[in-house]
Amino acid sequence: MTFTYNPTFKQQYVALLALQFRSPLLIAVNMLFPVAGAALILILVIKLHRMPSAYETSLIFACIGFTPLLNAILLFLARRKNPTVLGIQSVTVGALGLDFSGTGFQTHLDWGAIYKVQETKRFFLFFLSPRLVQFLPKDAVQTLEDRCNLRNALRRYTGGKAHLLSEKAARRGHLAYNTRPFPRDEL
Repeated sequence: MTFTYNPTFKQQYVALLALQFRSPLLIAVNMLFPVAGAALILILVIKLHRMPSAYETSLIFACIGFTPLLNAILLFLARRKNPTVLGIQSVTVGALGLDFSGTGFQTHLDWGAIYKVQETKRFFLFFLSPRLVQFLPKDAVQTLEDRCNLRNALRRYTGGKAHLLSEKAARRGHLAYNTRPFPRDEL
């Protein structure tokens, strides 16, 4: 099965957030500035009994928006300087592993090299390590039959490493995971 897509800035940004929200350490680090902004609001309003000045308001917005803005800037720079993140990309799923290809790169990964596979509402995330991920947008897997075939292949080839949505939940858009491998005759 081969899936082809042209990753947009939004898809890459949302995939970056999906990766960050799966790491407790990254969640904690990314929350430092927004928590500081919220703490500043609480100190001013509750403890000092006054509304923030224009300077304090801009500082609050800077704290709250720092992490998302930093991620967006870093992604923008990566897209500008690195041709491998732009253009049409392909993911091929086969018995021997995964093949990723695009402008200026072609990578083959055996199934044993995959740390885990996680399905979200928008993506299939292929973790190469706890913090390194390749993504496949669900928009690239256009039919329900292709999604079912992809899920079955991922369950078959990755074993317990696949954390996929259950079929019913996937149709309804819920995030209920089904890690039960299918019996061989259903594949």
